[in-house]
Amino acid sequence: MQGSWLAALPLTGLVFARCGGLLAVAPPLNVRHFPITLRIGIAAVVAVALTPVAGVAEAGVVKPLEYLAMLLHEAGVGLLMGFAAALVFWAFVIAGQLLDTYLGTGDDAARRQGEAPFAALLYLVAAVAFIAADAHHWVFAALAEGLKELPVGGGALWLAGLCGVGGVVREMLAVGLAVAAPALAAIYAAEVTLAAFDRCAPRLNLAALHQPVRWSTGLLALAVCMPFLSHVVVAQANQVVESLRMMTQALGG
Repeated sequence: MQGSWLAALPLTGLVFARCGGLLAVAPPLNVRHFPITLRIGIAAVVAVALTPVAGVAEAGVVKPLEYLAMLLHEAGVGLLMGFAAALVFWAFVIAGQLLDTYLGTGDDAARRQGEAPFAALLYLVAAVAFIAADAHHWVFAALAEGLKELPVGGGALWLAGLCGVGGVVREMLAVGLAVAAPALAAIYAAEVTLAAFDRCAPRLNLAALHQPVRWSTGLLALAVCMPFLSHVVVAQANQVVESLRMMTQALGG
């Protein structure tokens, strides 16, 4: 028993490198405040669980430097797969950034990094809905399937990194605009209505209400759209799994 465990340890290390690369950037574990040690622990548990289904592209004795190169290669494969998944999920950050920019919430640095209030709120909502829909199990299943289709140590890393990324980026931008559109339209309608009242009754001095009305309208529109957002998250979860499969097939040629 101990001998078989030690024999499988190098393969587990390669699977861990791929899982670690994927979980480092794949949603929702790529949140900056998510503890790194917990990410490593999750990657280790997943690697141990998936080692029995993993294959090796080339069997035989591997030298230490060759094994190190294989570890780096598998980490790169995992990063590419996680990047393909994260691109789709970042649509919610883009939607939040559009709202933050329009409303002027947060400073410039926070808006650029997606840490302003609305971007953080939408990302948190998407992450919770992602887990509530059991979509993280779909990602692990796609990772297990990828270990069968693309054995560790195989794949053309640099060629595959360019395959299909343009389509995923277009999907990300389109979904981000679609998520932000209802809230932006509601905010604009509220501003027009308030401006009309201010024009008709200038003595009411409604200028001081513009910022509170914009904020409350944006939050109300997001609250009304929550059922719609949950469906979008499920659709995006399916797209995440599809992106993982697409990247695996591209890496495998």
